[in-house]
Amino acid sequence: MGFLQFTAATRKEFVNKVVEILFQKTKAAQRISSVYHPQTNDLIERFNKTIQQLILIVCSESHDDWDTNIKEIFSYRTLKNKTTKTFPYNVMFGRPSVMSKSEMSFEDFTPDEVHSAVRSFNDLRISINKTVSEIVKENRGSKRVQNARRIGKKKGDQNDIMELVAIVVHALFILLCTCHQDDFEINTINKKPKCSFRIKKLTVDCTGKNLTRIPNFRKSTKTLILANNQIQDIPNGIFSSHGALEVLDLSHNSLTNLRSDSFKGLANLLRLNLNSNKLGKNNKTLSKNCFKYLPKLRHLSLKGNTFTKFPDISSIRSLQILNATFINGMTFYQQSSSLENLAYLDLSGPSSLFDISYNTRLGFVGVENVTQDLLNTSIRVFKFQKIVPTFSMNQMLMKDQMKPLNGTKIREIYADSNRIQLVEIGAISYLPNTIEKISIGENWLSYGPYIFELQKLSTKVINASFLAWSHDPREEDTGWCVSGENSLEVNTNFNKCVSSDHGTLVSGVTKHISPLKLDYFKTVSKYQDTKASKDKGGEIFNHLVHLETIDLSENKISAIPRLLFRSQVNIRNIRLASNLIERLHFQIEHMVKLSFIDLSNNAIMFLKTEETAELDKAAKRSGNLTIDISWNPIQCTCNNINFIKWIASTKILLKNLKSYSCLLNNQTKTTLKHRNALLKMLEKECSTYLGLILATVSLVVLFIIVVISGLIYRYRWKLRYLYFMTKFKFNRRPNLLDLSYDYDAFVSYAEEDQHFVHETFLTNIEEGAELRVCLHKRDFLVGNEIAANITDAIHRSRKTICIITNHFLNSYWCMFEFNMARMESIYSRDGENIVYLIFLEQIPSKALPLVLLELVQSQSYVEFPNDEYETSLLGEFEESNV
Repeated sequence: MGFLQFTAATRKEFVNKVVEILFQKTKAAQRISSVYHPQTNDLIERFNKTIQQLILIVCSESHDDWDTNIKEIFSYRTLKNKTTKTFPYNVMFGRPSVMSKSEMSFEDFTPDEVHSAVRSFNDLRISINKTVSEIVKENRGSKRVQNARRIGKKKGDQNDIMELVAIVVHALFILLCTCHQDDFEINTINKKPKCSFRIKKLTVDCTGKNLTRIPNFRKSTKTLILANNQIQDIPNGIFSSHGALEVLDLSHNSLTNLRSDSFKGLANLLRLNLNSNKLGKNNKTLSKNCFKYLPKLRHLSLKGNTFTKFPDISSIRSLQILNATFINGMTFYQQSSSLENLAYLDLSGPSSLFDISYNTRLGFVGVENVTQDLLNTSIRVFKFQKIVPTFSMNQMLMKDQMKPLNGTKIREIYADSNRIQLVEIGAISYLPNTIEKISIGENWLSYGPYIFELQKLSTKVINASFLAWSHDPREEDTGWCVSGENSLEVNTNFNKCVSSDHGTLVSGVTKHISPLKLDYFKTVSKYQDTKASKDKGGEIFNHLVHLETIDLSENKISAIPRLLFRSQVNIRNIRLASNLIERLHFQIEHMVKLSFIDLSNNAIMFLKTEETAELDKAAKRSGNLTIDISWNPIQCTCNNINFIKWIASTKILLKNLKSYSCLLNNQTKTTLKHRNALLKMLEKECSTYLGLILATVSLVVLFIIVVISGLIYRYRWKLRYLYFMTKFKFNRRPNLLDLSYDYDAFVSYAEEDQHFVHETFLTNIEEGAELRVCLHKRDFLVGNEIAANITDAIHRSRKTICIITNHFLNSYWCMFEFNMARMESIYSRDGENIVYLIFLEQIPSKALPLVLLELVQSQSYVEFPNDEYETSLLGEFEESNV
């Protein structure tokens, strides 16, 4: 009836969208009137204009009233009655609806889900009625009858308008979100159980619907949430027609495996959540290609599964965020090389510690908020220390803050430094039965009825140190203290508790404690101290002869004095964990009952031989000594090999041995789990070949020395000659005639034969033959070296005459002159014979040196004659040769 004109007249995008959906829902064809009727069309045009304005008002204004005609909406949205076989819509409007029943029927439609639609429907319906009434009044006038007929006709058409308005309301279910920029939900049609659908974000949420398989959903969906269901399998190709999907949440289901084509078709998927499933159960490995269809995946979450081998995700090259839970022995590095875009890697596991300490603006309101979420967690240690400002008002711990902890399995609670003064009655009763340790140190607790609730606790440790006093020791004695009958350990530092009936004393700072005052604690069986390293004589524990356990852990102690525990003959446990101890200096030989020494988390790199020997003696006396040296920087080097041998061979039980690690020579870490194999490796690496190397080097050096010495000896005269000749050439003055000689002969003789030379030989040579000879006594240059003078004289003489006698052979310088002359003959005179031998005595051949004998045998020589004739012949021979 003109509804087409109404929709066509507007230029608003929203109305155009409404028209498009209305025609799709009603399957109606668009028709435009070709004949213009002034009376009828004018009325319709005005009516259409009014409808346009009203629809825009519905989209832009907010409404607070609830529809009084909600029955119309329910009649439109309710199924056929099983008894009457009719639709409530027919009963309401007296005619069947234009819209098909499949489109208008929804199961279990609740008022909350149609609140906004009903509200809009009511406003639109009231406005239409008002407009129609105004139209009727306007057209009353001169043509009352005609107008009345028109009004009657319009009233007949009004019912049609109401049906169209209902259709508009149905469209508004989808489009009002666009006007108001808010999401609203509609239920899937004829589906059990229902999933919600958010139009704006194209999100389907099926959380907690007990689904056993993946339901059908729209192809345009971008986010599909199927968390907290019972889905066990993802069939191949089930997502093949959902390429628009960007987020898929399958967390908290029962998936045990992923097929190779389970995610086929999800080319645009950005985030995949598979947390808390059963993937990897029974050592099953995921298909290698199960993630190959996810080229754009950026965020993958696999926490809470039971993988024994990490799945292959190397095909997801666009992955930026990975959340997974690792177990011992699982490797990831083999795949990491292909994940070039990985920016965030979360491999954390379930934590047993929850610590919100030192958030001074959090306050106890934040604690109450946090405790609400601890019920179903694995938290065992809860810390909320110093969550209020330092100078804030004192606090009261309320039972509402502790009540959520009642169902947890928390074992330790730390509430230190929170200015707690009072505890509300009943708060302590809400603490879980599993609680073992409570730390409320550095608070301002005052007396109150809550103290009587402490006896219900089964705690083993209560730390109530530094209460009410500003960390200043009190000098006066106190005749009272808090007695913890159910506690194994009560820490009351600076509270002046002197009761020792229960066998425990814990002192915080021993510099305020005099050794004499410890007489009060002769029956104490446990002591914890923070600064005992200065007690060189063992005075602090002098009177604690019954002490069985000493705990000095976490005190930054660098050394324990040798005699600190000299009086503790009954000691059983010594706990020195988490300090800075490097050596085991203290005396333990008198501790016949010693069974445990805790040296974990210190600075021990190795123990000396005397320290390990003392430990072995203590173990032999006690029979069952246990030592914990885990978490120490043990070094497995050649310098510490004796310590590694002791670890491998000792009969002492080494606690947590499998967790021991040590640093090798190449700066890599290894475990001491297989200590014997490690020892063999070290023995092989540290095997010293120094003796062999030194012996070999020594032999080689000795051989070289012998060879060189032999060569030098063999060519000693040659070397000497070359040396002196070189020196002579560089030092001598230039001569005008290089081929001339200064002397005709150089005479070499022994001092014992000088009478023969000067009286007989020179007479024949110099006076008779007028030759010039060189004699060392006469012609050598004073101040020069003897060897240099000899070499120079031989070089400047044409011949060299050697007067051979036994004295000559025994003279060093004579033999030196002979050898220099021989070298001169070989190297400077081109082998010319310049050496002449005159034997004054009969000398056997065996007495001659080899070089001299060789010259005698190869060249001629002269024996001195015994008569005058031979003497004259000798003179002629000498003259002719010289």
